[in-house]
Amino acid sequence: MGTERFKDFVRDPIVDERFGGGNFEAWELFSRAGVSKKDAANALHIIFNALGRGIDEARRVLNTYTTLAYRLSDGALTSDALNNPNYYSEENIFGGLYARPPRITSPESSKIVAALRSDWGAYVGNDLGVDIDKVIDLMNGESNVLVIELTSGAVDNGYIPIPSDQEIFDSAYLGGAKQSDVGREFNLLLPNGESVRTDIRSPSGKGGRIRARFYQLFSELALKPGDTAKIVKLESPGEYSLGFGSVSPVERERNSIEEPTVYLNQILYGPPGTGKTYSTVEKTLEILDPEFLSENRSDRSALRARFERLSSSGQVEFVTFHQSFSYEDFVEGLKASTEDGRIQYTVEDGVFKRLCMPAVRSLDSSSLEAGIQLSGGRYEIRFVGNELVRIFVARTGSIVSFDKSLLEELAASVARGEITTDDIKEKRVFEKTDSKLEKFIVNGYPGILYELVERMISGDSTGPDDVTVPNGRRVLIIDEINRGNIASIFGELITLIEPSKRAGAAESTEVTLPYSKQKFSVPADLYIIGTMNTADRSLVHVDTALRRRFTFIETPPDLSLLADITVEGIDIGRLLGTINDRIELIYDREHRIGHSYFLPLASEPTIERLAEIMGDQVIPLLEEYFFDDWERIQQVLSKSGTELSSFVEPKFDEADVSRILGNSSAQVGTVYQKSSRSLLDPSAYIGIYASQV
Repeated sequence: MGTERFKDFVRDPIVDERFGGGNFEAWELFSRAGVSKKDAANALHIIFNALGRGIDEARRVLNTYTTLAYRLSDGALTSDALNNPNYYSEENIFGGLYARPPRITSPESSKIVAALRSDWGAYVGNDLGVDIDKVIDLMNGESNVLVIELTSGAVDNGYIPIPSDQEIFDSAYLGGAKQSDVGREFNLLLPNGESVRTDIRSPSGKGGRIRARFYQLFSELALKPGDTAKIVKLESPGEYSLGFGSVSPVERERNSIEEPTVYLNQILYGPPGTGKTYSTVEKTLEILDPEFLSENRSDRSALRARFERLSSSGQVEFVTFHQSFSYEDFVEGLKASTEDGRIQYTVEDGVFKRLCMPAVRSLDSSSLEAGIQLSGGRYEIRFVGNELVRIFVARTGSIVSFDKSLLEELAASVARGEITTDDIKEKRVFEKTDSKLEKFIVNGYPGILYELVERMISGDSTGPDDVTVPNGRRVLIIDEINRGNIASIFGELITLIEPSKRAGAAESTEVTLPYSKQKFSVPADLYIIGTMNTADRSLVHVDTALRRRFTFIETPPDLSLLADITVEGIDIGRLLGTINDRIELIYDREHRIGHSYFLPLASEPTIERLAEIMGDQVIPLLEEYFFDDWERIQQVLSKSGTELSSFVEPKFDEADVSRILGNSSAQVGTVYQKSSRSLLDPSAYIGIYASQV
């Protein structure tokens, strides 16, 4: 298409309507460059990443710098491009946009580099004030830009994760998990023009997260899971800038990692030895510290240590139900004591009530301390006295003072479940309570008060242990939940644990406790994880009220964990699989044997260790299952294709019977016992699953 014809084309009313508002010179250069519009869109995205902006800006100016004239033959104004309004729709063009700047090694990057290096790319770069060579360097991995997709855990908890393969922060900026183990601080320029000094919290010494939290900034920008944080390393040492961008729906779908669903009330059920109690550690960290779990999922000792720290801080409670466990142990009851020879009765809180009503931290503790920055540096605690807390507001440069009594009353209301911290932030305190606090203060500084009370309630301390989590969540683990009398233990509270009945919910419900006469409701951030051994009690017989209020998650035997374990030619995975298939056929699936019995063989693959597992754990379990019916045990452990088992043998032969009973004519059955000799014989184990030995 010639220049004059091109000018006529772009002046056509239909084209002007479709691609109007453009830059004629850029359009002409684009038409000559032979660049696809999708590659041009990605090139614009990269340019705007270099500018510290994102995909939305690239989308906005796409048609300013590109048009589709080069795709149309001379006089083809009635082609598909003009007649089909969806032919070059934004969804079609932006569907393949990269969520982050691609490197030169990526499959499509050579085309994008060609677009950047074309006359069109040079023009656009000059028009926007960007050095295209530096933009290409960003793609080449020599960049000063780090783009991170934010997970739901990051958005909810106000943090920015830093991947372990990042290249823009050197090791000096990496601090430890404890607040006292801080790395070199850098200055981070925020999108609102403010800045915060911080470091990287890196328990592993590799990746981690920016130590500062950005709750209010995330809220103001209405960030969603899948949006991106973009950190740019600036020319001055120790200076970085932070920006945010959105990801296209198609790209978000492509890059998304399925995160586990977190249920308020869940029960892990399965046969013995399937790792139900073991799994509660990861389930707890999914709720309280998903960031740490993601970083350390393969390090069981680190996960266990983090779980123990959270337990010691009071955010996790563990209890085992049994027949004598009662409402008084679980919720509250009367405790007798003597003083001056007289018996006194006091109300003592149970584990559930204690977890539902956490004590508000004292204001002279490390939860509120001068020098602590809040909301990504927007506020700073300047003074904590006996009666006042003073806050510096960076935006205005002013100091705001609050009475401690006001903070304590708000925090106590949250602890009692009357309001949530979100109610403070959204100015709903006086809609939900008859509070006598000064309304113009509470509703006049919702952002600051939200931060302060959240810190008090969650115990977000700057102390050396760094064990608390910012979301204020708590977890109650009930082991062997089906062994207790559920109706008796929970009492009236079985209704209150429903999500719709919890504090702050649309149908929030509270009860008056029988001993203390206190009003009580279950907070929305209390999570309950139960475990249930189906060999003790079938799922069919579980209390109906319990079944309706909990999500049941099966934890069956996992043979994949035994796939690589062999002991003197014995395939442990096939061995357990065959045994469980037989148990399911003879008895039921709820009495199968868990994989964890055999996991010690991974580190000690000896026939002696296998003999201990089979003789001291598996066979006694089968005796319990089948009530000492050795013929059925023999069926489970029989050689393939027979009804005989090397592991089961008669205890008495005819001579023994004659010796014991003498000449008695009494009819006696066969008495069986386990064969200690066969426990050390590899062929006996192989015979269970192999058709031939």
